[in-house]
Amino acid sequence: MAHEPILLWTFVAVVLGGIVMVAALTKFRLWGPLWHDWICSIDHKKIGIMYIILGIVMLLRGFSDAIMMRLQQAIAFGDNVGYLPPHHYDQIFTAHGVIMIFFVAMPLVTGFMNYLLPLQIGARDVAFPFLNNFSFWMTTSGAVLVMLSLFLGEFSTSGWLALSNLGTQNPGVGLDYYIWSLQIAGVGTTLSGINLIVTIIKMRAPGMTLMKMPVFTWTALCTNALIVATFPVLTAALALMSLDRYAGTNFFTNDLGGNAMLYVNLIWIWGHPEVYILVLPAFGIFSEVVATFCRKRLFGYTSMVYATVCITILSYLVWLHHFFTMGSGASVNTFFGITTMIISIPTGAKIFNWLFTMYKGRIRFELPMMWTVAFMVTFAIGGMTGVLLAVPPADFVLHNSLFLIAHFHNVIIGGVVFGLFAGINFWYPKAFGYKLDEFWGKCSFWCWLIGFWVAFTPLYILGLMGITRRVSHFEDPIPADLVRGRRRRRRHRRAGHRQLPDPDRGELPAARPVARRHGRSLGRPHAGMGDLLAPAPVQLRLHARGARDRRLVGHEEARLPASAHRLPAHPHAGQHRRRRGDLGTLAGAGLRADLAHVAAGRGIVRGDDPGRHHPYLQLQARLPHPGRPSDGHREPAHTTTAGQPCLTSATKPLPRAAP
Repeated sequence: MAHEPILLWTFVAVVLGGIVMVAALTKFRLWGPLWHDWICSIDHKKIGIMYIILGIVMLLRGFSDAIMMRLQQAIAFGDNVGYLPPHHYDQIFTAHGVIMIFFVAMPLVTGFMNYLLPLQIGARDVAFPFLNNFSFWMTTSGAVLVMLSLFLGEFSTSGWLALSNLGTQNPGVGLDYYIWSLQIAGVGTTLSGINLIVTIIKMRAPGMTLMKMPVFTWTALCTNALIVATFPVLTAALALMSLDRYAGTNFFTNDLGGNAMLYVNLIWIWGHPEVYILVLPAFGIFSEVVATFCRKRLFGYTSMVYATVCITILSYLVWLHHFFTMGSGASVNTFFGITTMIISIPTGAKIFNWLFTMYKGRIRFELPMMWTVAFMVTFAIGGMTGVLLAVPPADFVLHNSLFLIAHFHNVIIGGVVFGLFAGINFWYPKAFGYKLDEFWGKCSFWCWLIGFWVAFTPLYILGLMGITRRVSHFEDPIPADLVRGRRRRRRHRRAGHRQLPDPDRGELPAARPVARRHGRSLGRPHAGMGDLLAPAPVQLRLHARGARDRRLVGHEEARLPASAHRLPAHPHAGQHRRRRGDLGTLAGAGLRADLAHVAAGRGIVRGDDPGRHHPYLQLQARLPHPGRPSDGHREPAHTTTAGQPCLTSATKPLPRAAP
């Protein structure tokens, strides 16, 4: 740890903070009350408050991890490698996801359910009070293990679901910390779910039937049913991983009949219902808040209950949309894509019920209501991007991009975190006897809302541009030659000389049209598919207009290897007529980079408008095809030198050529 300054100073800060806390408890003689009234308490209200305090403390740790990751990505560009070594960055990346899901969202949700359920159904306490205390300390023990990994050993580097390191693939202790912290916390969560289900079913006040329960109680019942059904799957998956790691079994390897896809299926059968485990209680909080601050009964109580139950059932039928890209087949992808779209219907019904409750209501825009309105706008946008990702072809392009990261955080922050903050402000007077300060609450609200959109809206845009996730360093896509060319044009402009046309300002003359007698343009692939493109059997021809154009084109041609001017021909090129088509134009800002990709046989990776033709340089290709294409004809797919299909838009049906 001595050679890691970040860890060293973190350790010093933790030690100093611990000393201050111990000194304060000793000075004010709080050790006895802390032990008897809180640590050993079996009061559901105090246990619920301790859950919420645990979640807020871990939120600070998870948020600091997020700041460190984004700061590293902001400065690690080009020649700058940043301040985090890759191994340390991977640990922070994994710890951030584990902490935010397991030790922030889950404790906060469980804390609200512990505090409110007995009060709402008229019970004195939960069904098993001692088990409730045991469940809390199991969850806390898992959080302590994660925090301990900061200073003793290391944490896992394989992502928050350990999809990249299975069994013995990672020899360090990081994966051990991951397995045991999740196992211990998962056992505590499962026991808490059993406890709360029994409480709701068996301890309701006389006369309170199921259809008379508050909506929050209904969402808590469905949430705990999901917990009891899914967390044992997580426990089993981690147990099998432990056997692979410690006993030398091969459940999740390719040896002796094992299968890594078994782990992927198990982890996502738990992982996707987990999303609804987090968001359903938040839906219940919003239902209570809307009815209170609109001074109306909740619109459509029965439909809200049915929608909650439908979400609970359908959450088991959508897990495979998390790995559409792993080759499950068209039929399987279609089924899970349709179920993913269907599950948005009951969620939309809930939003409409809240809106109808607000309609003609006497709305008081206090802080919990402000969080609710912000949730409805934010969550609706996150839901729409989720439906977009439910389309397998779109998911194939966007799955490994920052677009998915933006969608996930849009749903979790806009749905879960906003709901939990609304609940904290709403029920704080019930727990402590006084209200939180309105001014600082509104400051917090606006910082969260504006900060969220400032942080994650760019990720949608970058994801559509093809920027991948899970990276700690970005390369500079603008070549040095183009930067020097721009500087030269600026010097000409300042000196009053006749300047060269600037392609970045749209100052270029129109390109010379190229005749296409046998068909139209083939189009261009999506920008996000740059890494998937394989070498295409094309013959390149460079066309220039005017002396300056030829000078620039020659300058770029001189830098290309000989293989760039004539790539390997198609094996059947001599048997069919050739087809000339426009593969797309090259943007001025990425001219050098695009030519390098073409020279390497990787195709064009920029996402510019295919309707805009570069006036200096146009890429022409001669592609073999069997005869003139008709309306129903499908052009043969490009092939690599190894005979593998190339994922370009040339595999799409082509329109009939214009006469």
